[in-house]
Amino acid sequence: MNNSGWVVNGRRLAEFRKLAGMTQLDLAARSGYSERAIRKAEAGGFLRISTLHDLAEALSTAERRVAVQELVLNQLTMAMQFVDAYDRHGVAMMQHCGEIFSEDVELHCPGDNAQVPFAGVWRGRDGLQLFFDLFFSVFSRTRGSLKPVYLESDHRIVARYEDQVFFESHPMPPFWVNLHFQFQDGRIVRVDDEYDTRYASQCFMELLQRLGRL
Repeated sequence: MNNSGWVVNGRRLAEFRKLAGMTQLDLAARSGYSERAIRKAEAGGFLRISTLHDLAEALSTAERRVAVQELVLNQLTMAMQFVDAYDRHGVAMMQHCGEIFSEDVELHCPGDNAQVPFAGVWRGRDGLQLFFDLFFSVFSRTRGSLKPVYLESDHRIVARYEDQVFFESHPMPPFWVNLHFQFQDGRIVRVDDEYDTRYASQCFMELLQRLGRL
């Protein structure tokens, strides 16, 4: 959160609207905003706190009060959404979490490009998609298998988990990953993908040797 507003959890907003039996036009009329504003909010827009209060009030019913906190993304939920999208959707993850990134977001992945083709700095949302296109063109993984732990500080979240990937259906040894998320103006501005590059590269080279690729 900053002093003026929050990034909307668009999917959550749409879920509450549908539970209340409203169309986007209905919610617009009930909250006092345009249908275009509702579409923007459900796409993950950035809204003033006063607008969020109006939407929460419009979505509330006698049976269920909706709180502003249920409609927004904070730093922890953004990090969790990133990891969950990677875990469950793979190469298509940006379709499920693209709204949490700033337009000039950077993803930093260490490693030697000769051994790790997706190593480097990837800029912008399109750059992140290129990173995942490359990563999943080399590796696959079992979806829904991660059990992440999250550590919080003022402007940073660290997600730590053990991952395992497969090269042409051949398993690589599990390895630990630390994702460092940095935030600005309610969105993710940088992700550092930290892992044991020497260990991962060694395991990959050994696998390629066993497969006769080297």
